[in-house]
Amino acid sequence: MKSYRQSYHLSPPYGFMNDPNGLSHFKGRYHVFYQWNKKFPLGKEVHWGHFSSKDMVFWYGHPSVLAPVDYYDKNGCYSGSAIQYGEKLLAFYTGNVKTTDGERETYQCLAISEDGDNFVKYGKNPLINNFPPGYTAHFRDPKVWQKDGMWYMIIGAQREDLTGTAVLYKGNDPYNWSFVGEVSKESLGYMWECPDLFSLDDKDILLFCPQGLEPQGDLYNNRYQCGYMIGKLDYNNGKFHGKEFIELDRGFEFYAPQTFLSPDGRRILWAWMGMPEEEDQPTLKENWIHCLTIPRELYLKGEKLCQKPIGELERLRVKEYKLEKKIIQDSWAFIKEFSGERVEIQLEIVNIDSDEFGLFIRSDEGKKQYTKLTIDTQSSKVILDREKSGLWGKGQRAVTLKDVNNIKITIYIDTSSLEIFLNEGEETFTVRIFPNKNSTNFGVYSKGGKVEIVKGQKWDLKEAVIL
Repeated sequence: MKSYRQSYHLSPPYGFMNDPNGLSHFKGRYHVFYQWNKKFPLGKEVHWGHFSSKDMVFWYGHPSVLAPVDYYDKNGCYSGSAIQYGEKLLAFYTGNVKTTDGERETYQCLAISEDGDNFVKYGKNPLINNFPPGYTAHFRDPKVWQKDGMWYMIIGAQREDLTGTAVLYKGNDPYNWSFVGEVSKESLGYMWECPDLFSLDDKDILLFCPQGLEPQGDLYNNRYQCGYMIGKLDYNNGKFHGKEFIELDRGFEFYAPQTFLSPDGRRILWAWMGMPEEEDQPTLKENWIHCLTIPRELYLKGEKLCQKPIGELERLRVKEYKLEKKIIQDSWAFIKEFSGERVEIQLEIVNIDSDEFGLFIRSDEGKKQYTKLTIDTQSSKVILDREKSGLWGKGQRAVTLKDVNNIKITIYIDTSSLEIFLNEGEETFTVRIFPNKNSTNFGVYSKGGKVEIVKGQKWDLKEAVIL
């Protein structure tokens, strides 16, 4: 049986992986914790799993650091964040409890580590033992930061009218918290999960996952959404004064992103390359499911939040092939040198003088199995189509670009995933695919005219994760 185990993406040794948690740099190592249901598919027991790295490229797996064994987290140590405080790493998380009558209780909790590998739960947990009036028990995913000597915590919430939002808490220290107010009066979906708030170029960015958005044209055509607003947070009353909600990724498997500030000041993001309720992927036969994205650096281009692969990922490259120039006119062709199941590809395409141009990614020889990326110059859309991608996953997603006649494309291909970055991350598509072993070809085509690829590069990539 073909294994779909990822090579340079973080995935669990067994069981169910979801949200990245506690992203941090502490005592010389980068830490990625994650939601890890060790009992899946036979039960549910959510721990915090753990990977660490010295460079964000090559990773080592460790034993889980938080286990659901206390009264305030007995049904799961749910998502949260981490921050250094002196010589200690503080992990804030939501303790999930199901009562005997089927009701939910949620507690915001703290665990403390001196080495990043071993955590002790705070003796006075929970820090926040209830939710404020006007909200339900869907109250989780604390993200904590410091500003001007104060501590702040944003939490995803659901109002009593079953609409989603987030709320802000503050404290003079990491142990005592008071409610400030509701972050947003927007009514987007029925629950906001995994909120994050950070600043870029003196602008505040509110990142969150509103569950329950209905599709609108090309928007929101996946199971659950993730996006952001750009604006300003009023730290006095907790209100975020922001612009419209914008989807952060246009693919199918991108959820629960979290960010942290690297030692050199970059805002780095990981996301779950999966979705809630996606529990039927082919890797179940291998006793594991889901993975995380590659780490991405965030930056603003005007009013657009962009994502690009961190520069450190160049250390994965082992063999390069260059395509200096190629013209495609009303035809298609495989570029054999660009084949592979663990590669990075960069293309620069100009003067697209055709109705349609596209890429066949992870294709078999007969083009019966592939994932297709289409640039439609008539509609100015870029379309991702995985209808024929393999054993699992269907559907199309699209995004409109201002200029589709000149475009830069970066693609990270791993054993069972694609991450596509358009124009240095102005738009991205993140998707899981499960093609056959022989579906490793890369092809290009044009319809109704010619296309000029002025530059192309491909690198084979190393394996980078020891579970």
